[in-house]
Amino acid sequence: MTYLWNQYSTNDSLYPNDPKKRAEVEKMLHFDIGTLYKSIIEYILPTLLRGAPLDPEKEKVMRQKIKILDDILQKQPYVAGQNLSLADLSILAGITFPEVVDYDLGEFSNIQLWIKKMKAELPYYEEFIIQPIEEFKTTKANK
Repeated sequence: MTYLWNQYSTNDSLYPNDPKKRAEVEKMLHFDIGTLYKSIIEYILPTLLRGAPLDPEKEKVMRQKIKILDDILQKQPYVAGQNLSLADLSILAGITFPEVVDYDLGEFSNIQLWIKKMKAELPYYEEFIIQPIEEFKTTKANK
């Protein structure tokens, strides 16, 4: 994602050139792939791929990681600070993925507000978030 931005973007709106701001975006991208998304996938993937029951221990770990994100969003409007970034786009795709198994994120109010904001700000939200989730649900139901 960052390579594509560096290669083809003509501005720094989603991936700032300022080293401190870029470091915040990169920190959250690393948090996403190494912590948050990892825990989501470990919880959901066995069910999607093998039909295994959802593991309560893996859910506990996932909830802890989701809580970290919720706490971050309590302090700032976007995951990496005051502006929309590539980290928001990456984390949005992962944090909405539990909807595939009808997982309720309702208790995480800051995440709920942020997702609502993303829906309003991103004209492609339906196409890149909602439609894939519905396709996963349909595929899962047909197995």
